[in-house]
Amino acid sequence: MCPTQAPSPPSPSANGPKYEKRWLDAVSLPLLMARVSRYKAGTDQLRSNCFEVFALDGAGANILQCCTAAESTDWLQAISTNIHELTRENVSPLLNTRDERLASVFIEI
Repeated sequence: MCPTQAPSPPSPSANGPKYEKRWLDAVSLPLLMARVSRYKAGTDQLRSNCFEVFALDGAGANILQCCTAAESTDWLQAISTNIHELTRENVSPLLNTRDERLASVFIEI
């Protein structure tokens, strides 16, 4: 999310390659029915530039840290929107099926 802007540490030799910090971790979390939180666990304190994503399965929870609070808000909104859309897409067919079954029960009576 946030590229590191620290200078490269000196290389072992003058002619050797320069080292550069880069993000190496890639995390995949199922967003269907997931939730997000800006609160620090067990407190009522908000995080300013990061948030946590909790997967429904309980196995996945990751803190996503951004360079700024504004960038964090943008990511939080984008992920929240995806969670909402995935949930709506998966729950709508169930609700429609239930409504059809209820309608057929009322018609048969």
